[in-house]
Amino acid sequence: MMTVRRTIRIKAFQALFQLNNNFQMTTDQAIKHALTYSLNKEEEEIDNLDAIKHILPVKNVDDQMAEENLAYLIELVTGVQENQKFLDEQLEKRLKNWSIQRIEITNLLILRLAAYELYFHE
Repeated sequence: MMTVRRTIRIKAFQALFQLNNNFQMTTDQAIKHALTYSLNKEEEEIDNLDAIKHILPVKNVDDQMAEENLAYLIELVTGVQENQKFLDEQLEKRLKNWSIQRIEITNLLILRLAAYELYFHE
């Protein structure tokens, strides 16, 4: 069974991947896309709060739970972006006979997300 946090991390990864591959996309647009693309709805048809209620793997998601998880998603995406230099420096220190430029982007985004949570969350 997929947990709520895992779902949020997946959506954060998807938003970061979009931002990495589309430099004209804003953070808000990337998060909106990550939340809505699997719902078969146009992005204009549903707001982020309603989208998150649909994607969380629990029944009866109330407004408070949706708001808390949307805030966490936004925090993950913006936190990784704002702290990317620090995160990459920390990752680079731990690489042996390897450089950060050689890491496949999907793996690097996952590492950045994990490092962000380790360094900036309890």
